Amino acid sequence: MNNKTIFLLRGLLFLAGGIFLMLSSESLTDLFLQVIGLLILLSGWMRAWAAWPNRSLPQGKTALWRSLSDALIGLSLLLFPQWLSSFLSIILALWLLFNAISTFSMAFRWRRAAQAAWRAKMTTALLMTFLALLLLSHPDFILSSITFFIGLAMALFGAWSTWQWYRARENGWG
Repeated sequence: MNNKTIFLLRGLLFLAGGIFLMLSSESLTDLFLQVIGLLILLSGWMRAWAAWPNRSLPQGKTALWRSLSDALIGLSLLLFPQWLSSFLSIILALWLLFNAISTFSMAFRWRRAAQAAWRAKMTTALLMTFLALLLLSHPDFILSSITFFIGLAMALFGAWSTWQWYRARENGWG
């Protein structure tokens, strides 16, 4: 499986999972948390797999650290959904902030080389930052409608990842 396929699968997986969560009932929160944990764990594994050949480069190291954070958060949600549900806003906000910082960093590296990609990455990083701040500032409101907001974050991440695959395919990246 090549990197393009990994981006497409990850994007579609998050997009489908996000839409499912936005449309689902809140009564299944523990199951949703476990599904989210599994998706985040799989995302971390896919990112690590894609980054491993570039582990000696700065971008590869960053991607490996991101994959480790994804794996730890995903595994925690998968194994301890009830205990972690009270901390979900903070955990998800930290995950979004970590990914936003990494995306901002990547955007600034691409600023001169690819204007369209730079704008898309900046927009994505700003959206992730906004969602993270929303999670931190209104945890009770967010927890009462957790499936919708997690689904929204996942759908946005999935749409971005799928768009990234499309742009890579269009530019002949392999």
